[in-house]
Amino acid sequence: MQYIGKSLISVDWLSVYVSCVGKRAPLRGTVRVLDYGTQVYQFTEYYQLNDKDVACLTWQPRSNALVKDTGVIKLLNEYLYTTNIYDTITAIFEDWGLVPLSVSRLDICADFHRFVDYPDMDDFFDDFLTCAIWRIGKGKFKVIGKERRRLQDDTFSVQGVQSAKHSFQYLRFGGNTSDVAAYLYNKSLEFREVKEKNYIKEMWRVNDMDMDTDVWRLEFSLKGNAIKIIDEATGEVYFDKLQIIKEPILLHRLYVTLYRRYWDFRINDGQVRKDRMKSCKLLQLNDMPLKLSKFVLSPNATIGDKRLLSSMERVYNELRHANEEDAAIVHWAISNIAYFKNLSVWAAKKGIGIQEAIN
Repeated sequence: MQYIGKSLISVDWLSVYVSCVGKRAPLRGTVRVLDYGTQVYQFTEYYQLNDKDVACLTWQPRSNALVKDTGVIKLLNEYLYTTNIYDTITAIFEDWGLVPLSVSRLDICADFHRFVDYPDMDDFFDDFLTCAIWRIGKGKFKVIGKERRRLQDDTFSVQGVQSAKHSFQYLRFGGNTSDVAAYLYNKSLEFREVKEKNYIKEMWRVNDMDMDTDVWRLEFSLKGNAIKIIDEATGEVYFDKLQIIKEPILLHRLYVTLYRRYWDFRINDGQVRKDRMKSCKLLQLNDMPLKLSKFVLSPNATIGDKRLLSSMERVYNELRHANEEDAAIVHWAISNIAYFKNLSVWAAKKGIGIQEAIN
C-alpha cells in the first residue's frame, strides 16, 4: 500500500482528570512514588505492571482554589499505540481506586507521506505563506523550518508572515489555551533529531508504509470540556471522550470531523468569501463526520442542584435491584446533570453514581 494522501490514525496523548478520594494500593499493579511533585500537584506516582511504568498520576493540588483529592493521570505514550487503550486506562482506574471525571486532553493524529495535491510538502508551506491557499477559520499560526545552506541548517521560526523558499517541518494553528490546536510536522525528522520511538516505527512497518520516505503527522489536540461531540445519525451526545476511544470507528470519525473543521484549505482565486473557493485535496478521509458543538458548564451550582442529585441517587438505589432499566435511566440523568452543573467532583466525593455513568 502506498500512502499518498492516505493515513494511519492513532491516539498520541490521553490524560484524564480524576477524583482520588478512594485511591488505594493496587491489587494487580504496583506504585512507584517520586519524591517530588509538579507546580500544580504535590505528588507524582507511576502505576506499574511487571515493574514497567504504564501511567503517571499527579495529584493533590497545592492551591486551595483547586478541588482537594483530585489529579490528572496520563497513559504513557507507548501504551497508546496498542489496540486496547480503553481497557488499559479503565483497568487502572478500577485497580487504583480512581474515579474518572473528564478527559483533560486528547490528541489524535494521522501519519502519511504527503498530501494528494502536494507531492513536495515544501510546496504546501510555500503556497500557504504566499497566500496561494487559505485556511478556513481564524487563528494565529506558527511555522518552523530550516534555512538551506551548504555547511549547516539554521532553524528559523515564522509567525504569521511570509517567508522565502525554505525547508519547512512544522505548522501550528492554535495555542496552549485553545480548545482545539492543529499541528503538522515531519515525524521522521523528529525521530532523527530528537528521539526515535520504535513502537511507532513498527506500526508504520506493519501497515506497509515506505520506511525510506519521510512520514508527516497531522495532529489535533483537544483540551478540557468546551466541546461536545454529537453523532447526528443517532442523536447520541458523547459527554465523555473515553467513549470515543473505546470504539475505533468513532475515533476515526472524530478525526475526520476535526480535519474537516480545523484543516480546511482553499485555493485562493480572489473571491471575497473563502468558503466558496475550491478545496485543496490533502488527505483522503471519507468517513461520515461527527458534529462538534461548544458549550459552557453552569458556573454557579446551587444547593437545590445538590439536593436534586442526592434525591435522584436515593431513587436510583431503590430501583437498581427492582428495575434495572429504570435505574439505568436515572443513573444516566444523574451523570449528565452533575456534569452540566459542574458538580462531578462533588458528586464523586459524596458517592453519587458518577463513576458507573462515565464507565
